[in-house]
Amino acid sequence: MRILVVDDDRYTQRVIEVMCQRAGWEVCFASNGQEALEVLERDQDAIHLVLSDVMMPLMGGEALLEALRERMPDLPVIVMTSHGSIDSAVHFLKAGAVDYIPKPVHKEVLLHRLRTVLGTHQLAEENSQLRRELGQRKELSHIIGQSPRLMDILKKLPSIAKTDASVVIYGESGTGKELIAQAIHALSARASMVTVNCGALPEQLLESELFGYKKGAFTDASRDHDGLVKEADRGTLFLDEIGEISLGVQVKLLRFLQQKEYKPLGSVQTQRADVRFISATNRDLLMETRAGRFREDLYYRLNIIPIRLPSLRERREDIPLLVRYFLRRAIKETGRTGVQIEAQAMQRLQRYDWPGNIRELENKIMQLVVMSEEDTIRAEAIHWPEARAYGMGLVSAPLGGHPSPAPVSSYSSASSGRVVSVLTPLPSGIKEEAYVAQQGLVGPIGSMFPTEKEDTLSLGLAESSKSRVGVSLSTVGTKEMDGSIGADLWEKQEIVGGGRILPFREAKSRMVEHFERDYLTRILRACRGNLSQAARVSGMDRKNLWEKIKRYGIEAQDFA
Repeated sequence: MRILVVDDDRYTQRVIEVMCQRAGWEVCFASNGQEALEVLERDQDAIHLVLSDVMMPLMGGEALLEALRERMPDLPVIVMTSHGSIDSAVHFLKAGAVDYIPKPVHKEVLLHRLRTVLGTHQLAEENSQLRRELGQRKELSHIIGQSPRLMDILKKLPSIAKTDASVVIYGESGTGKELIAQAIHALSARASMVTVNCGALPEQLLESELFGYKKGAFTDASRDHDGLVKEADRGTLFLDEIGEISLGVQVKLLRFLQQKEYKPLGSVQTQRADVRFISATNRDLLMETRAGRFREDLYYRLNIIPIRLPSLRERREDIPLLVRYFLRRAIKETGRTGVQIEAQAMQRLQRYDWPGNIRELENKIMQLVVMSEEDTIRAEAIHWPEARAYGMGLVSAPLGGHPSPAPVSSYSSASSGRVVSVLTPLPSGIKEEAYVAQQGLVGPIGSMFPTEKEDTLSLGLAESSKSRVGVSLSTVGTKEMDGSIGADLWEKQEIVGGGRILPFREAKSRMVEHFERDYLTRILRACRGNLSQAARVSGMDRKNLWEKIKRYGIEAQDFA
C-alpha cells in the first residue's frame, strides 16, 4: 500500500514517514495541492490513499479535496489540520473526505485510521476486481457489500456455477438467497432459470406445478399442463423455501433427482429433463431430517454444495453501502432530491440488529425518505416498531462487532387492579427518562388489546397520565415464570427423562418449536386472529408469520 502525504511541514512529513514505514506502507510526498495533483497524474494507480494538510501555499487541502472528488472520486482522502473543530470536521466529511485527524498527529490514532481506511479501500478494490472477473453480470450488480464473509462466498460462485451439482443456500429471511441463486445461474451455461416458492403452494398444487398434469387428472384439469421441471429443461430450477415441502412431494422430487425422470399427474408415460437444482431455506435441513420432517436421502441429494449467507448483523460493515444504495433507489422512485443521512443516523442504523435483514433495511430506508420532512435524515427520526424495539432485536453493539444484550430497565403498570412486571431493553447510551419520552411511553395511551381474558399479551398498559408504561411479553393472569414451567417443558418434550438426554441440536430444536407454537398462539389470541396486526406487533414479516402458523397447523380464524 502506498500513501501520498501532502504537507508543507518537513518535520511532519518525516514523523509520518517513520510511522508508516514501520507499519509496512510506502510513502511519497507533496508540499501542496498542486504538487499532489501532479504526482497523482504521473502515478495514479500506485497511490491508495491521500493524507493531506489543510493550510498550504498555492493550493490548500480543501481545494485539493474538491479537485480529487471531481477527477478521482474513488481515491480515499484523510484531512489533517492543527486548526480543528467539530464544525470543520463535519465540513470536510461532507465535502468527501473519508476521515479527519487533528494535529499534532498521535501515532496510535494515525495508524488506526490509516489501517481502517486502507482495509476498506482494499476490500472495495477486490470487490471491483471480482465483479470484473465475473463479467459484470446484471444479476451481480444487486449484490451489495464488501465484508470478508460475503466476498468469500462471491469468490466461490464461478467454480460452483461450472458444475451441475445441487446447491442449498441457507440464510435467514431477507438475506438475499435468491440473488445468490440468480448469480450462480447467470455464471453458468444453462438456458433459463425457473423459480418456485415451495412455501406458498399447498402439497397437491405444488406437485402439479412441478411435474405438470394431463387433461382430466383432477376436477379442474381442463387441458394438459407442462410443469416447471419441463420448463427448466437444460436450465436451473430454484426451489425457494425447500424446507416447506411435504414428505409426499419429497418422495417424487427424490426420484427425479436420482433418475432425471418424472411422470405428470394423470400420465402413464415417463418424461426426462436435464435440470440443475438450487434450493434455499431459512431452516436447518439437517435438524429437519433428525426431527423426521425432511427425508434424509433427499437432504444428501440436495445438499452437495451448501452456502451459508451471513445475516446483516454479522456483516455490519456493509450497512453503510446498503443504506446508500437503497437511498439512491428510494430517491429515484419517490422523486425526492438532495436527501442524505447524517453520521449519527448511520451509526444508529449500524447498531440495530435487523431481524428482517436486508429486506427490512430496504423498507426502512424507503420509509425514512417518504416520511422525512427535511433533506437530512437524523438519528432521532429513526424508530422501530414498539414490540421489536422493546425486547425483540434492538441491541447495542460496537461497529463491526457482535451484538450484545441491551441494558434493561424495569417498569410497572396496572390494569384491572393487577400489576404487570415489565422489562424494556434500552438502546445503548439512552437514559430511561429520555427514552420513555422519545418513544411516547408517558401518558394515558390506553391498552392496545382488551385485557379481560386471562391469556392476553400486555402491550402498553396505562395507569394514569403520570404512570410509566412499558411492554411485557409475559402472560397476564397465569402463574409466574419461576422455573417450574421451564422444568415442565423439559419433561414434556422428553429432553431429559428416563435416563436419556437428547443431543444438543435436537433438544434445542424441540425447545424452539415449543416456544414458537406458544408465542404464535398467544399473539393471535391477542390480535383476535388478525394476521396483519399480529405481524406488525410481533415485528415479523407477514409472509413469515403465515408460514410459521401454517407449519404448526394453527388456524388464525380460530382466534377471531
